Amino acid sequence: MVRRKTVTLTLPVNRVEGDLELMIDVRAGMVIDAWSRGTMYRGFENMLKGRAPRDSLVLTPRVCGICGTAHLTAAAKALDMVCNVTIPDNALLVRNLASMAEHLQSDIRHGLLMFMPDFTNPWYAHAAFYEEAVARYRPLGGSSAIGAIKQTKRIIEIVAIIGGQWPNSSYMVPGGVAGAMTRDDLISCRYLLSRFRSWYETCVLGCSIERWQAVADTDDLARWYEQAEQHRTGEIGFLLRCCRESGLDRLGRGHHRFISYGQFDYPVSDGRPPGAMVFSSGFYDGDHLEPFNQENITEHVTHSHFRDYLGGLHPFNGETVPLADAANEGKYSLTKAPRYRDKPAETGPLSEMLCSGVPLFRDLIKTGGASVMTRQLARLARGAVLIPIM
Repeated sequence: MVRRKTVTLTLPVNRVEGDLELMIDVRAGMVIDAWSRGTMYRGFENMLKGRAPRDSLVLTPRVCGICGTAHLTAAAKALDMVCNVTIPDNALLVRNLASMAEHLQSDIRHGLLMFMPDFTNPWYAHAAFYEEAVARYRPLGGSSAIGAIKQTKRIIEIVAIIGGQWPNSSYMVPGGVAGAMTRDDLISCRYLLSRFRSWYETCVLGCSIERWQAVADTDDLARWYEQAEQHRTGEIGFLLRCCRESGLDRLGRGHHRFISYGQFDYPVSDGRPPGAMVFSSGFYDGDHLEPFNQENITEHVTHSHFRDYLGGLHPFNGETVPLADAANEGKYSLTKAPRYRDKPAETGPLSEMLCSGVPLFRDLIKTGGASVMTRQLARLARGAVLIPIM
């Protein structure tokens, strides 16, 4: 008879705030089960009840201290819908510019300050990449960590120029934005973006954005990697190396369902079809892409510390009634479980790339499936889509 040892580990994900825990059940060296547990009740949807509509433009950006522009955009678009207003093209471009700047900041910080430092863990001390990873990503001292802090601090100044402050900006209003950009504002934003692009091409891509955009499939990626030393030493090249050597290019398959709500509407004057966006909406299952329908989204609370309701509810009809009894049987999290057609689906940069038909990521999914590596690659490469548009 073989006796198996069961170990349950609780891992606090606290590089940003620490409001999420991952619990895993390990038996004989294998992960048997896993749980994602939200540890803090926020309840912003309840805070807004009974408030004046424009209060949402002040309260909602404070959901998060690092991506407040995204929450402000959601609140403003909700009020646009309620008021049935059309956004002037210039106001739409200003909204996009600020939101894209925040995306660049968030993607770089996530990739270089939160994900890549995992490779400095002594667990990887035997790996060929370990010493370089420590030199690059050790907190507050690694060369890449310092570069990421400096560059993201500068690019987010675009949001401050447009919105008057960052974080917690409130410059979006129903129908557009609160003020026009001056010529000096535009010059300042172009300068900040030019500086960021130079760093991004040199240090993250290791090549020009145009060269990276020519990478259309896994064979192109392999040729790109071998073509030049700077390709291999850039952040993306080093990510590929670390993930392949550690096996993270084979882990993290997920449910193989991807959704994108779509973001960054093109202005009418751009001449594109109505509803066209930089990142398209859609539902992709690895073989077929179909139109995204927000009516298919539901939120479930079976395992959440909220009062139960039958089945799932669409967010428009959502109920958020916290339970005082934390020991309620079967409930372990303070977050809800969103579903698309009552099934889990993946969001994020990889989903955006797939639903937008970016050929490299479509090919990566078809040849190797989703993985930790493909998700992080999509995040670091998203700047190559956004910067030229900005």
